[in-house]
Amino acid sequence: MTEFGRTRKCPLRPQVWRMSALAAICAAILILFQRDAASASAAEQPILILTDDVYEYLLGTYVDYLEDPQGTLRLDQVRSAEYEKKFKRGAQDVLNFGMTNSVYWLRLRVRNDAPITTKWRLELNRPSMNTVVLYLPTQDNSQYNEKKTGYIYPFATRDVQEESFVFRLPLPPHSEQVIYLQVRDQVMELPLRIWETEAMEQYDQTSRLLIGLSFGALIIMLVYNLVLTIMVKDRSFILSSFFQVSVLLFLANVQSYAQHYLWPGQTHFNTFSIPLFVELSMISTLLFGATFLKTHEAPRVWKLPYFILLWVMTLCILPTPFVGAKILEVVLPIGLVVLIYIPIMAVRAWLQGFKPARFYLLSWTVFFVAGFIVILERMGAFTIGQLIPEQTLQLGAIYIVAFQSIALADRFNLYKQETINAQAALMEKQQETLKLQNALTETLESARAELEQRVQERTQAVTEINKKLELEVRERKRAQHAAELLARIDPLTGLFNRRHFSQLAEMEFRKAVRYNLPLSILIFDIDHFKDVNDTFGHQIGDKALIHVSHLFSESARKSDVLARYGGEEFIALLPNTDFHEAELTAERLRQTIEDADMLIDGQSVRLTVSIGVASNVISGEVEDLGLLLKQADAALYEAKNHGRNRVIAFESK
Repeated sequence: MTEFGRTRKCPLRPQVWRMSALAAICAAILILFQRDAASASAAEQPILILTDDVYEYLLGTYVDYLEDPQGTLRLDQVRSAEYEKKFKRGAQDVLNFGMTNSVYWLRLRVRNDAPITTKWRLELNRPSMNTVVLYLPTQDNSQYNEKKTGYIYPFATRDVQEESFVFRLPLPPHSEQVIYLQVRDQVMELPLRIWETEAMEQYDQTSRLLIGLSFGALIIMLVYNLVLTIMVKDRSFILSSFFQVSVLLFLANVQSYAQHYLWPGQTHFNTFSIPLFVELSMISTLLFGATFLKTHEAPRVWKLPYFILLWVMTLCILPTPFVGAKILEVVLPIGLVVLIYIPIMAVRAWLQGFKPARFYLLSWTVFFVAGFIVILERMGAFTIGQLIPEQTLQLGAIYIVAFQSIALADRFNLYKQETINAQAALMEKQQETLKLQNALTETLESARAELEQRVQERTQAVTEINKKLELEVRERKRAQHAAELLARIDPLTGLFNRRHFSQLAEMEFRKAVRYNLPLSILIFDIDHFKDVNDTFGHQIGDKALIHVSHLFSESARKSDVLARYGGEEFIALLPNTDFHEAELTAERLRQTIEDADMLIDGQSVRLTVSIGVASNVISGEVEDLGLLLKQADAALYEAKNHGRNRVIAFESK
């Protein structure tokens, strides 16, 4: 208080200079502090620690990024000391660099504190991303393996067959890795997440259900509108159908369903399909809006923007197949103008007394907000952290289509009412004869009955369509169930695959421990299998695997669990089988394979196997399936070291 009072007594000019100097000093200190803090923050490399307690991680703040404007950098350059310090820290959960021609490199340091190696998956939830390249380190961290995919590449290039880009992360327990990701797209929004596999599968089921319901709703409304178009033969219904088809194809492209199911092999078309359907959606929006709102009756000052926007958007289609997504730099700003122009025209028509415009304006409320937000986000104006814009557009599309149908029905009713009023006025003017009035009344009644019959027929048609859709959903569920069964089987040998074997083995092992039952494991592989591949080729090697798997299956019991463990390695779990019985079973199997020669190009080739045996009762109880597998694997290794073509039991070591 004393200092303040003393300052007030000084002249005004010295006071201003002192305040200015003090503010400059404070600002300089603050800038230096922020620069030091930013430097310290940039020097620290964030480490994402994966645990069993969390099943989903947003990666934006854990990722360092590097912009490559020319798109010429290679992985070895990015990892070099020259570019190490050029990486910048992500500042938000979802990175968004707006519209750009640059390539971006992302670096993520991750440590797996969970006990399982293959439980994590990396997801880039942008199904329309042009190019995505993941670099994973090898086991010795000396080199990197490349996984390249993207929207413009065949769907089969994806590591996991999902509409979004999902990669398996083979992170050994308690290990740390540095992962690199290279992305290229005209719109650089990067919602990156790491998922626990089961949690992601549950999320995908829910997401697919919602997406399927929304697409089903849009398709049903499209079919209904097409039926009305055929019956009513009105230009507004035709343009409404054009709008619905364009929006459906745009959403299917953005969600990557079109690339997956409609044209899976048309990689060149994928380079410009999204901007093409954006342009068609905007053109159909302008055409339908102008027809519905009677823009041709408006003054020239209102019609001029419509014709300019329509022609500019139509002309944008011509270079789209050649420039691809770059055309979005022009189309998206024009789209913002369209989203503003249409509601203004609807408000004008409503104020002019055109009542159906109120439902049309209501239909645009949600879609206008959703579309405006998504376009601005794609242009990099801001970022929505958790919300998925494609889903927002999808819900907005359902909303606008539904209310446009209501608006069309309201306009149809308005025209009908105007017709009735005109007929009533004509009847009042021609009241000279009662006969004419009766005839006119009969005509109106006939028209009403015919209209009710049409509505009933349309309702019946929609009901039949719903029944067909229900049958299609049931068939898809059956197909999905069949696919799940196939996922358990190794496609080459017909045996269980390693994942399904691990699940069954764990259950059998728990059962054996609970009821104190004997249980044994055999692990074997084909001796010198690499020589077979090198000598006769991989196709003959596959036949050798099938040959051994058939002998393996024929010599096993129904209760035994057989699987291809990987490459030329096989495994069997023998319930209710003690140590000695397992050893005898292994010897019989070895002898059977040795005696069964395989014909290759008319030449008889003898295959042999080395077998390792382990039991859960070896001078005490083994209560860990992993330990039992290690014992069997150690016995197999011992059999190989002793000359192959033999059976070694863990006890005999």
